[in-house]
Amino acid sequence: MVSDRDLYKALSPNIGTRTETYKDASTLNKRIHQIVTRHPIVLEPHATVDDAINIFNTHAISCIPITDHEMKPLGIITIRIILKAIGEKRLTLS
Repeated sequence: MVSDRDLYKALSPNIGTRTETYKDASTLNKRIHQIVTRHPIVLEPHATVDDAINIFNTHAISCIPITDHEMKPLGIITIRIILKAIGEKRLTLS
């Protein structure tokens, strides 16, 4: 899995500026296998929202892949999705 954080770590902030060097520009030629997160934190489909919130509170991540028992991706959960669901529930309870 390649996350936005993986990309931020791999790319130089000097790209497109006057201080860009050859080394900075070469970061654009990196292959996915060079920046991929090899062992991402994942959740299984039966995990609860509390499980996801605990992971978000424990780790500096912005999304959690949902995988089956063979680690095949089924979906992804983000803190934004959780907040949206909480907000919609509040609206229906009012």
